[in-house]
Amino acid sequence: MNFKKRFNKLVWDIWELLMKEFNLEDEKWFKDIFENKEAWVPAYFNDFPRCGLMKTTSRSDNTNSFFNTYSETKNFFQNFMMNYEATIKKQCYTERELDHKTKGAKYYWRSPHMIEQHATKVYTSKVFFEIQKEIYKGGWFCEVKDLGEGDGWEIFKVIHKNQKHEVKATYKVELKYDEKGVSCTYGHFNRFGILCRHAFKVLMDKNFNEIPKQYILSRWTNDVISLNYQLSRDRFDEEDEEVTKLVNEVFLNVETTLDIVRHDKQKLAFLAEKTEILLNEVKSNCSCEKPITNSDILEKLYNVTIPEEVEIFVPEVHHNKISRKKRLIGEVEKSIYECSNEEQKMFTIWYKRTTQ
Repeated sequence: MNFKKRFNKLVWDIWELLMKEFNLEDEKWFKDIFENKEAWVPAYFNDFPRCGLMKTTSRSDNTNSFFNTYSETKNFFQNFMMNYEATIKKQCYTERELDHKTKGAKYYWRSPHMIEQHATKVYTSKVFFEIQKEIYKGGWFCEVKDLGEGDGWEIFKVIHKNQKHEVKATYKVELKYDEKGVSCTYGHFNRFGILCRHAFKVLMDKNFNEIPKQYILSRWTNDVISLNYQLSRDRFDEEDEEVTKLVNEVFLNVETTLDIVRHDKQKLAFLAEKTEILLNEVKSNCSCEKPITNSDILEKLYNVTIPEEVEIFVPEVHHNKISRKKRLIGEVEKSIYECSNEEQKMFTIWYKRTTQ
């Protein structure tokens, strides 16, 4: 890894090691930068929660790009509303697809600690793998030393080592056992929304089997989306909210059941048999309603009904000023069309000379 990549990945704890490795201790430019480290933006906002933040311009560009997939500036109002529905349905489908991947994900433990198994139950698969990395490195590359107590907090010094077991940095971790509160001077939770390896190391040494609830952000959990929003529905549909909730619940129950028996042929056949019996029973007791079409949605938008009989027709178009008849062609022009290409060229040259 070259210097540029190492420098771009620079975090507050490895400045001195990086300067020594590349023999840059006496470079004035780097000295001036380090002396003004209080003005660095990450250091200035070190105590401010920044996980999931996005610039206003980036959020605007992202939203515009998201909706421009289905919509154009030339669209009428009804087209925009229908395209908006299609965009939201696409987003709901993407979320359901990611939820399905999380439910079907297979996890392999990298440590014997129960806190890692607890993480699989509450986090999405993508976030879990990040937490698993922190737990693993906390167990193998961190060393804890007890520094006593202060203001009701147990204070620890965590020594962070690299793969060569060389000391990279030291951090102070504070733990309040009764309230299950933990904080680290590294500030990883404020920046990224998950605990760092130093905090996990202290929790594991103190025999915590679960991650404290206050450090599990709902945005990273696998059940953050309510049942009412799992499935999309048309905003113009006047269906009762209670009915929509029941539809979503039934759909999710079937989907969850299918995920459980997906790899068991015998149970899958049993489920298929039962669902077929239930389907036939429902068909015999219910009448199928006509599905909602685009015309029905437009009628609700404009609050009008398409008449059964059309009384006004498009009038016939009459050309009063411009005639559709072909113009008259003279004898000279006719003879030009009837000649071959060479004869036509010679005739054109002769005609131009005689008329000048």
